[in-house]
Amino acid sequence: MKIVHYFLGFPPYRTGGLTKFAVDLMSEQAKMGHDIFALWPGKISILRKDVRIVHRGSVGDIDSYELVNPVPVSLDKGISEPERFIATEKHPVYDKFFSKLKPDVIHVHTLMGLHEAFFIAAKRHNIRTIYTTHDYFGICLKAYLYTDGSVCDTCEKGAKCMNCNRDGLSYKKIVLLQSPLYRMLKDFALVRALRRAYLNKKPNGNNSDIALNGNGSEDTRKRAEKYSELIYYYKRLFSYIDFYHFNSGTAKEIYTDFMPDIKGTVITICHADISDRRKRKTYTNDKIRYTMLAPAKTHKGFEVVRKAMNELWQNGKRNFSLTLYTEPDKTEPYMDIHKHGYSYKDLNKIFDETDVLLVPSIWYETFGFTVLEAISYGVPVIVTDHVGAKDIIGEGGAVIPAGSYQELKHLLEGLDAKRLAAWNDAVLAIDGIKTMPELAGEIEEIYNL
Repeated sequence: MKIVHYFLGFPPYRTGGLTKFAVDLMSEQAKMGHDIFALWPGKISILRKDVRIVHRGSVGDIDSYELVNPVPVSLDKGISEPERFIATEKHPVYDKFFSKLKPDVIHVHTLMGLHEAFFIAAKRHNIRTIYTTHDYFGICLKAYLYTDGSVCDTCEKGAKCMNCNRDGLSYKKIVLLQSPLYRMLKDFALVRALRRAYLNKKPNGNNSDIALNGNGSEDTRKRAEKYSELIYYYKRLFSYIDFYHFNSGTAKEIYTDFMPDIKGTVITICHADISDRRKRKTYTNDKIRYTMLAPAKTHKGFEVVRKAMNELWQNGKRNFSLTLYTEPDKTEPYMDIHKHGYSYKDLNKIFDETDVLLVPSIWYETFGFTVLEAISYGVPVIVTDHVGAKDIIGEGGAVIPAGSYQELKHLLEGLDAKRLAAWNDAVLAIDGIKTMPELAGEIEEIYNL
């Protein structure tokens, strides 16, 4: 089978769960004997404006193709110029690309960077398209349906989107971030520092309440309409997809709320470094060791954890620790902080020293690899109902309401060695840990539907 994957690009230029999943899946499919072609959004040329697809050699057994002059790629940084993202022009390069490769299926991992002509050409060539729901980009212009400290439920209202994207990247910044120069300099210390400074920047004040209230200027209302037009444009792009691979029940619920008529199925995911390393653990009431692998950010639920644990600590219940792999704005006496983060090779030691993994996200996680990683080492997990990977924990942990520090506090207050052992037994009883060969087989089945 000839399979084209469209994704954000290869490491080290692109990182994160989407990239890890796509690369690992492509590599596994190549091992299975399929011909694999990777298409990714590359540079935006200042001089030449024609859309081109350039062969960039191979990455392992994967043929790599750069899409030159794609639609701007905003990642999760927001969109400040929505009119630049509506790309309805004809681009014959896609017809030429599909005529040359003659793929049997196209697996799309994101809409970022793609022109509408890509999907029109795929339809014209009668190529089946599959979409994996890694995030919510297209439904939400910042990909995560979260704004101003809470989950967003008004994704089709232009004024709300305008407010949320008020600090979105300018077109010039996006051009720079998609340049070959940035790819080379991305991991230099100075560039990393500038990137951190941008991510930690506080958003400007609300500049679109007047539009929400209907009292804004004509220019403000027209700008809000541009955001609404962009959301509906992405809804049209989604309509070209033949079949959806929802990576969790959470993702399916949100996508089908937005587009009730789409077809798809839920298949939980994994990556190539997952294997079954489960073992029986021993626990003590002297100290329960909690670990949180996510950044100490509000949307990841860190403030919920801190508030619950602070109250326990102040009330005299101090038989616990919290290990973090990011530096919070304020430390607490129960925290063990590893500010330089971690890598996959550290997971064995991390989970050996963990009794429970906390995944307290407030925003909607389409899946959450850390949950699967913990389960694969036999570690129970406490997740919120906004975490897609809650689908896989069974009785090996607990699911609590997102954002409720009271529920978390109550759960932690009653947790002891006996209950932890029962959770560990439940994790050990799970019928196998999904690995990439198994997942690749499941994905191939939906290719052939």
